[in-house]
Amino acid sequence: MYQCSQFFYDELLGPIGSIPDPSPTTSVTPETPSLDTDLCKSKYFPPSLSSLSKLSSSDPCAPVLLSFLRNWLSLINEYRARNLSFGKDRIIAIAGIARAFAHMGNLTYLAGLWKESFPVTLLWYVDKKPSALARAHNNIAPGPPFEYVVEVRESVDKPGEIPTWSFFSTPIYAFHHLALLYGDDEVSAKRKSLLGEARVCFDNVFWARVRALSDNQAPGEVYSNFAGRRLDLATKLLPASVALSADVLTQMRRIRQESTCLADREFDCSPIFRYHPDDISKGDSEPPKNAVLALVADVQIVRLGGKYMIQRCLMGVVLSPERERGTWRRIGVWKLQVRISGIEVTSVNMKVVAKRWRGYSVLSKRWTDEVVRLV
Repeated sequence: MYQCSQFFYDELLGPIGSIPDPSPTTSVTPETPSLDTDLCKSKYFPPSLSSLSKLSSSDPCAPVLLSFLRNWLSLINEYRARNLSFGKDRIIAIAGIARAFAHMGNLTYLAGLWKESFPVTLLWYVDKKPSALARAHNNIAPGPPFEYVVEVRESVDKPGEIPTWSFFSTPIYAFHHLALLYGDDEVSAKRKSLLGEARVCFDNVFWARVRALSDNQAPGEVYSNFAGRRLDLATKLLPASVALSADVLTQMRRIRQESTCLADREFDCSPIFRYHPDDISKGDSEPPKNAVLALVADVQIVRLGGKYMIQRCLMGVVLSPERERGTWRRIGVWKLQVRISGIEVTSVNMKVVAKRWRGYSVLSKRWTDEVVRLV
């Protein structure tokens, strides 16, 4: 493709974007595209790109950052759904897009991810495509919901040279694509909490921090050669052999017993644990026992209305020990929603309740503070 300051063109098909059908009184040609569309520029060069370069906040889940990540994953998913003559060219092709994004947004590209969006960008996972999209990508006629199967369309080229924390380490599937574990509920709550008269209190309780990034590439290779990329992450670890939901329930009982606030002596807790393996062909519903859960985020949402007016969301990656001592490989992601009911939350006391519950730790003493090296 080539572009000028006014239009966005494909060298064979002409202007890219929706162009109305010509009518007897209107002549639309490749030389005179419709001016009532943006010709898809907003899709491939989203406004969040330039906004992110101006972001001064250190908030890892700032709305503009999350908007950029979703735009980026959408673009990557669209490109990964296309058939290339040689799959090994895909990383190099995306490198061209990454160079443009890095230049326009003053960003640092890291094997498909972005340094400025760490650590939330680590929360990518493999999810089912929406039914309509799965049908369209596989030339299946519209109809009733179909059974999703794991079908690899393109294997990973030179998997040993790609860091496991990069989505490039996963195959391209026919009926699955990339998604972000940080979900719509958290995004919506975050946005509402920033409004003047918010009905939601959103708090960052914990975020993992990237301590160091190492690589062996020359400056010109960072967009296409990922060999040797390592990531040091300051986080909290829990052995996967520990039943996380049961561990949290035990911690909640301790809060009920030890709280000095009478209002927090009687509440109900309902945890929901989900595990998403990077290798979906195995069909694992639980992390392997020799793995560890690494915490990336602990956020709290306190809202008006509904049964569960207090919610803690824990999200992280699942790590397995590598052969090299002290190194770990990513094998999946996990999310635990701790839904709490029985606590009165009103427009008057919402901020007080949020502050009080932010001080409660839902993590037991089995969690340890560690700096882990991901390869």
